[in-house]
Amino acid sequence: DRPERAHHCSACGRCVLRMDHHCPWVGTCIGWRNHRYFLIMNWWAFCACLFWLLTARGPTAWEALDVFTMIPGATGGVSVGLLPLVSVLMTCTLMLVTGGMFIHSFTMVARNVTAIEEFFPGENPYAFPGSLDNVRQMMGDLTSPRFWLPIDTRRGSDGTSYPIGLRKVKGSGGAYGSC
Repeated sequence: DRPERAHHCSACGRCVLRMDHHCPWVGTCIGWRNHRYFLIMNWWAFCACLFWLLTARGPTAWEALDVFTMIPGATGGVSVGLLPLVSVLMTCTLMLVTGGMFIHSFTMVARNVTAIEEFFPGENPYAFPGSLDNVRQMMGDLTSPRFWLPIDTRRGSDGTSYPIGLRKVKGSGGAYGSC
């Protein structure tokens, strides 16, 4: 028997506990052992991009986006060049992608569901009534200073079995996860 919420990854060729998805960015599956780190990576990548955009100098991010200063003499200003513009656009793109992935993944963690489980019919029996309880199960203690750091925290499960949430599961005509 396979553990609860485990799925086989066709890309990796192995069974992954609480599998969320196969991620080409990190070159492996995102599951019980590394989902927390995937969220933290996206959060800090978003923050780093935002920090770079807000602190860029000579030219600032806003000045680099002003395409009219790239034409010498168009506004009487100095030519900024193409490299700052490309850098700002790439940073904005990375910031939007990592920020979007963080928001999407974090809302799924708050509902105690994975990307694979989103497609299952019926109500999720593993979801707790409160979002904070769901986040605590995946991310650990919310009050710990280690919460946003890539340091292992206690999560109360080994990834092979999960407590059934306190929500009343309505009959869905089939078991959760059955197709």
